[in-house]
Amino acid sequence: MRLRVRRAVVFSSVVAIVGAFVAACGPPPPPPPSSCDGSSVTPTPAHPVDYVAVVKTGASSAPHATTFIATSEADKSAKVAQLQNTGTVLTVEPNRVVHAQTDPPFTPTAPNYPLYTNSPPQQWGLGSQPGADFSNAWSQGESGGGTTIAIVDTGVDLNHQGLVGRVTAGPDFVAGGTVTGDPYGHGTHVAGIAADNDTLGGLGGAPNTHLVAVRVLDANGSGTDAEVYNGIVWAADNGASVINLSLGGPGCDTTMQQAVVYAHDHGVVVVAAAGNDGSTELFSPAAYAKDVIAVAATDSSGNLAPFSNYGGFVAIAAPGVGVVSTCAFSDRCIQGNKPSDTAYGQLSGTSMATPFVSAAAALLKEQCGSSFSPDSVKHELQNHAGPAVPGYAFHRLDASLAVGAACG
Repeated sequence: MRLRVRRAVVFSSVVAIVGAFVAACGPPPPPPPSSCDGSSVTPTPAHPVDYVAVVKTGASSAPHATTFIATSEADKSAKVAQLQNTGTVLTVEPNRVVHAQTDPPFTPTAPNYPLYTNSPPQQWGLGSQPGADFSNAWSQGESGGGTTIAIVDTGVDLNHQGLVGRVTAGPDFVAGGTVTGDPYGHGTHVAGIAADNDTLGGLGGAPNTHLVAVRVLDANGSGTDAEVYNGIVWAADNGASVINLSLGGPGCDTTMQQAVVYAHDHGVVVVAAAGNDGSTELFSPAAYAKDVIAVAATDSSGNLAPFSNYGGFVAIAAPGVGVVSTCAFSDRCIQGNKPSDTAYGQLSGTSMATPFVSAAAALLKEQCGSSFSPDSVKHELQNHAGPAVPGYAFHRLDASLAVGAACG
């Protein structure tokens, strides 16, 4: 599909919701259910434990995550037995909390429109190296048309001028119903990096892709394994070409692993943030490297961001420092040239790097067709990437090189 972009204004605040965990836990255990990272936790009346169970209730239905609170081991066993009466219990473990993580401080930056084509461009991540070179990918005729990226996050501002009319409201696993907005702002910023396309001069990496907003994180940027699991599985079953996970948390997490395996096995590319701890610490879901593309963050010089994780599970790096995109932080958005210009902000984090890779994956899906497998997408992105990040084994994303070499 040929590039059909309107000039867009995108300089967004990048939030980094962390998620990375190495496949060190191995494959999801079969029944009887077992705990991965919380086996030593003993529930008591004084310290009850919130558990998540993955249950499959029918041959044709997808497994779903459900939760319960136990006040003793006997109470836990009884509640697991009740669930086993309704279907097959695949796993049971403590219901971990995951968080959206920004690398502070937030830095307002006055917009200089158009954001992508001004000199120097404020949306540096879209340009040639050390950016991800989306401009030359677009010139090859790919802009994401016919693909769908699921933003599994805090929601999305459905009326933002860079996104309006191009986002489907998916389920809200936090408040119930469907997504009506973005009370935290993280998902809106992530969505703009992936696909902004407005009339002021800013763009996202795949400006003609469609977005689906799936809410799994609350107004403080936090959620649980159960919410994220159900969000991933829903997106995989409802037309997503790519699932963007700018989120996660530390620990060995069987629930999250099962979710990304499910999406991968259904032909969906899963892209996840490597985390913002500046270490090799394992986080899920990014470090389930077999089924996920884990993304580290680089700065405008092409170096690894100081906050970015860099473990062996990292597949690729993308721009994650000073990223300008669509903003829904009412108190932190850039004031522009007119009242409607107050919707842009700048943030940093692996949350911001992740949607650049999701956008590149959408371009490859557009070019090579919906049957182009997640493993093939990952292969093209890694084997046709930019220079190695100095001091590390992984390379910088280069959308143009990947598009130029894909499908062969």
